Amino acid sequence: MRKEPCSVKINDEVLSWVGIVILGIAHGILEDLMFIRVLVEYMPP
Repeated sequence: MRKEPCSVKINDEVLSWVGIVILGIAHGILEDLMFIRVLVEYMPP
């Protein structure tokens, strides 16, 4: 199968967007985990 140059370009753009989205989600999850950890540490037993 031959790939057209334009399709490869589109794939690169999609991959970059997917990477940005994954980085954003991972960053949000890490911030939430840190926030929860601080809440648990300062919660009275």
